[in-house]
Amino acid sequence: MTGFLWRSAFVAAVFAIHPLRVESVAWVAERKDVLSAVFFMLTLGAYMRYARKPFSYGRYLAVALFLTLGLMSKPSPGDGAVVLLLLDYWPLQRLAAGGPGLRRLLLEKIPLLGLWRRFVCHHCFAQKDAIRDMDHLPMPLRVGNALVTYITYLGQMFYPANLVTFYPHPANRLPLWEAGLAFMLLLAISAAAFAWRRDRPGCWWDGCGISACWCR
Repeated sequence: MTGFLWRSAFVAAVFAIHPLRVESVAWVAERKDVLSAVFFMLTLGAYMRYARKPFSYGRYLAVALFLTLGLMSKPSPGDGAVVLLLLDYWPLQRLAAGGPGLRRLLLEKIPLLGLWRRFVCHHCFAQKDAIRDMDHLPMPLRVGNALVTYITYLGQMFYPANLVTFYPHPANRLPLWEAGLAFMLLLAISAAAFAWRRDRPGCWWDGCGISACWCR
């Protein structure tokens, strides 16, 4: 899709062997993660075929079908519509002059977002007894923990140490300075990605992924 075969192969190899992905093959309960990833990769392949050829209902339905199978495995591909919009920007460059235009690109994602909404509602209903209520934690603590988690995942990407099967919520033990530092770092990554959006569109894509979609 990018035209960079060996760079893409390197990224795929790192993803395949990285310790953060061990849980996907170590626990039988995580088979859903593998199934979800397979169907989401097929979704991306079908979308590339759909985007690079004249419009076809059959090719669009193939995208929706693979996304549906991924959602049936695990709700994680629900942000797939956002990922497809990022792909429209780069490397598919559908937002360039002569492309279908932003309005059409947004409209064609609405059915996919509808699929995601339906499956997420079913998932939440099915696991309502297993999902712990977080209302007892104030919103600032939850936001702060989310920001720190972004950075934790980034750090574990380069130095995957102290991995455990369950990471308890820090509740009110999370220092305020950690959340503030995490926010500033994510802001800096987003600003750098925006500044390089023309010369290095891949950095813009990665920056959006890191700052918005990393905890998928």
